[in-house]
Amino acid sequence: MDLKRQMKRSLAACGDTDGARATRRSIPVYMEMFGKYCNYEMHPYDGIVELTSKAEELGLKIAVVSNKPDAQAEEDQQNMYSARDILTR
Repeated sequence: MDLKRQMKRSLAACGDTDGARATRRSIPVYMEMFGKYCNYEMHPYDGIVELTSKAEELGLKIAVVSNKPDAQAEEDQQNMYSARDILTR
């Protein structure tokens, strides 16, 4: 689901009746906050770091699946995993 549709549904669920106008105004604020705090309390699942290290040793390729925008997902991958050959797209 794209961000605009998700934001519109979230605002409607909170009682917003302004529709498209509120959505247009909310998205830049959301993106700014998400950019600053998207990694708040984020950590890999137990065993993932060891798994990616072992996969790298064995020459296996790894794919990262994320619902974050590409820039944040790629930054997460670079910051959290030792494997250098991770597929992000």
